[in-house]
Amino acid sequence: MIDKFLQSFNLVINCLTHVQVGELYLEYMKGDCQQNSGVLYEFCTKFLPSKDSLHHVPRPMPDETNLPDLKYLPFDQTPSTSPEGRPREIDDYQPRAQIKRHVEEGKLALDDSESIVEFSKTFAVPETYVRKYLEHLQYLAVKKSKRKDERKRQRET
Repeated sequence: MIDKFLQSFNLVINCLTHVQVGELYLEYMKGDCQQNSGVLYEFCTKFLPSKDSLHHVPRPMPDETNLPDLKYLPFDQTPSTSPEGRPREIDDYQPRAQIKRHVEEGKLALDDSESIVEFSKTFAVPETYVRKYLEHLQYLAVKKSKRKDERKRQRET
């Protein structure tokens, strides 16, 4: 009984090491022989002639040559690695995740139209959508502040 439990537990742990999670993204990296841990898995040695036989579909990337048109690179031209040769970050061109990151770093603000235009061009997103999401983040911050104040008042009474 314990052996079956441990076997199931090991399968779950193995699956978790093969999952990439992003803002709106979760992918099980099937056949990912050495990407995360550097270990050549049993599946790869049995069924794949070489460890590099499987390639993953690259995540979308904006086409900087078509600016000001907001277009993405075709599938066959989209790189799966960064210019340094490392695998690309999961949310490197995911607009929502990048808006949150830029707001936290102070690079993007609702009242700074230049930063919105620059972000729009960099991530191939219309300015109106960037503004709407910034307004949404501002609304969430106000709600969070109100909930915090309400909890504080409840503790004091």
